Amino acid sequence: MQKVSRPLSFHSTKNLIKRLIKACAQEDLYNPISHKSWWNAVLYLCNGPRRRAVTESRLATGQDCLRNHLYRIKVVPSPICTLYSSGEIMSSAHLVHCPALHKTFFAERYWEARDMRN
Repeated sequence: MQKVSRPLSFHSTKNLIKRLIKACAQEDLYNPISHKSWWNAVLYLCNGPRRRAVTESRLATGQDCLRNHLYRIKVVPSPICTLYSSGEIMSSAHLVHCPALHKTFFAERYWEARDMRN
């Protein structure tokens, strides 16, 4: 902390305390998540279109709308892909080659699968 030779005004003291509290709060927020596996992936998300960024963040954190995740959180009874009767688990790896999806880009295939499951 700074060494002060003269007394600080109330306003200066208040601002100094606010900065210290804000710095401590930011450190408290960052420390618990800095070791998470998804944190580094979130730091490098694309700066492109919003839909692509949303897709990348959902897949990086594992909080997507694919049946594999929905099965893990007990929303659907089975993780098997219902778009095409291949018997494969519907995960991000399955989206790459699922014959029921017609879009070219991965983010578009994710949203197409999400829209088709409803």
